[in-house]
Amino acid sequence: MADEPTVSKMMEIAGYEDITFKGADAPVLVGRTVEDAISFQLALGPAGEVFGEAGEQAEAKRGEIEAALAEAIDAQKKEADGDNAYGLRWDAAACVCSIHRSWPRDPAV
Repeated sequence: MADEPTVSKMMEIAGYEDITFKGADAPVLVGRTVEDAISFQLALGPAGEVFGEAGEQAEAKRGEIEAALAEAIDAQKKEADGDNAYGLRWDAAACVCSIHRSWPRDPAV
């Protein structure tokens, strides 16, 4: 979704307090083949964002980028049903400590 400060601010504006985050590594199936996994990586997440923003420069180096991704993906633990990558998931916890606020909430309050 976004980084911790951004999500915290969104939750504060929504009326949550005592916001905490806990990271948890979890395997994510990113493709049944290395080619599928490369497509996944270039479409989503940080690599996809950087690739998309680089535009023509990234396209000019697509072969080199895909080769580097293939090497990195090959180094990952393999499962019988496809290639896994490990991603960090954030679990957020918070409370709504006051239920007597008007909506929409004024962020200045």
